[in-house]
Amino acid sequence: MENAFLVTTVINAASSNNLLKMVYGISLCDKSIRWKLIMGFGTLIVLGLLISFVVL
Repeated sequence: MENAFLVTTVINAASSNNLLKMVYGISLCDKSIRWKLIMGFGTLIVLGLLISFVVL
């Protein structure tokens, strides 16, 4: 159980890091690639959240 908690913690930290990078990218990039950033980082964030729910 302790290992599952550590894995979930690391996955949540990575997901929050990806969320912050997505916000930086959206605010600083050209409008033409915003949708690609949202789709790419959004996929990573959703997968991270799904995996963290499955682990626990």
